[in-house]
Amino acid sequence: MVPPMADLKIGQVATRVGVAVDTVRYYERLGLLPPAPRRASGYRIFDETTVDRIKLIKHLQDLGLSLQEIDAMLRAAGEHATCAHEAAKIRSALARTTEKLVALAAVKAKLEAALARCASGECTILDQIVL
Repeated sequence: MVPPMADLKIGQVATRVGVAVDTVRYYERLGLLPPAPRRASGYRIFDETTVDRIKLIKHLQDLGLSLQEIDAMLRAAGEHATCAHEAAKIRSALARTTEKLVALAAVKAKLEAALARCASGECTILDQIVL
């Protein structure tokens, strides 16, 4: 890991992580990031630990965890939580992902059926459009 390097502006942090500046502000408001110290001018100053923290948050979001679950995990990590304790959050994200896959499979089947009807000349989609 790169040693903390101070004096990153919020835009630099956002660019390094590939998020909007508003995302950094939002994460700070939610408490996912510690409050950044400010210069006399009022500008926030960050370091590499903020970049790493946002990368972790984005990774956990990519795994399907909600920001609330991520917040709880980050707080628990500071209290020496175990994987066994945090596994419930991961199981919950897995269950949500499974539900989404089932719903997407149903949509896929409907789309395939609509295309099959169109290919056989029995397309009913245009008949359902009321002008």
